[in-house]
This record gives sequence, structure tokens and C-alpha cells, in this order.
Amino acid sequence: MQTEINFEEGVDAILAKDNRYTREAYFFVRESLDVAQKRFAKAGGKSAKDKRAHVSGQQLLEAIRAHALEQFGPLTLMVLEKKKEIAILRAMGAQGSEVAAVFLSEGIFIGTIGLGGGILLAFILCSVLKRYEFIQLPEIYYDRTLPVVFETWIYVGVAICAFLIVLAACIYPSRRASRVSPLDGIRFG
Repeated sequence: MQTEINFEEGVDAILAKDNRYTREAYFFVRESLDVAQKRFAKAGGKSAKDKRAHVSGQQLLEAIRAHALEQFGPLTLMVLEKKKEIAILRAMGAQGSEVAAVFLSEGIFIGTIGLGGGILLAFILCSVLKRYEFIQLPEIYYDRTLPVVFETWIYVGVAICAFLIVLAACIYPSRRASRVSPLDGIRFG
């Protein structure tokens, strides 16, 4: 006869045998599964009350990615990890705007590297596709290979939009870093 245990007891039992992962990791995966069930149950036409909605592995991975980005943006996580160092800077006299500028510039630097790498990769991939034409289209299309067009304005437009997204993603963590109190950061950091 099996007895039902709640999730917390199950996690405790697992951690007693294997402590490779933290307790929070198990709860994060469970929350991601809940996100996946809610998101894909609506797409499948099921009600949100149906707790036993099927979720595929791909859907679960997508939900984990989305939930992670919602919960822990990279720069926000860095602010949380560096709270003590931020508090020391503030105690040494750094203004909130100076701390915010550090995080904003770091985020823009990381985003610019990613942006440059993405544009370079896109240019190389498009060049290879244009030169070798190895993607064949069905006979119903006029062109037999995938058409590739190089338009400078597309590259520039995508770069500007991506940079604005990077800038927007950097604002919240930098503002949060600027609000760290020197006393709270040292005490709880």
C-alpha cells in the first residue's frame, strides 16, 4: 500500500539520499512545470483547473527557460550575488547613480558582444547559404533554392532593436543595484 506524501516531504527524502542539487532547484522545476501546464493547457483548449494536463519535454524545457528569464534575469542575479560588494561601494561614498552606471555599462558591454556575435554569425550563415544554395525548396516554388537577400537596413534595424532590448533589460538591475543600502548589504549580504 502506497501512502501519499507531499512535495516537500518528497524533496526532503531525495535530498537525504542525494544532495547534488539544492532544495530550491527542485521547487524551481516544480514551478516551471506549473507554468508549462498553465501555458500549454490554455493553448490546448483545456481549462486551467485541469491539474493533470499533459506536458511534453519540449514544452517543459520552454517553460523552464521562460520561468528562469522571468525570475532571474542575468543582471538581476548578479546584483543579488554582489550585494555585499555594492554595499561596500556605497559605504565608501559611491552614489546610487554611480553604482547604477557600473551595472548599466556592464550590461551594455555584454549585450553589445552578443549583438556583434549574432550579426556576424547571421552574415556568415547568409553568405554560406547564398554561395552554396544547399537548401532545396519543393517544386511548387518559383525559386528552387532558399533565396537570400543582403539588405544593410535589415542588419542595422535588427541591431538597433536588439540594442534597445538590451538597454531595457539593463535598466531594472541597475536601478535595483543603486537602491542597495550600505547597512542592509553588509548585514544581510
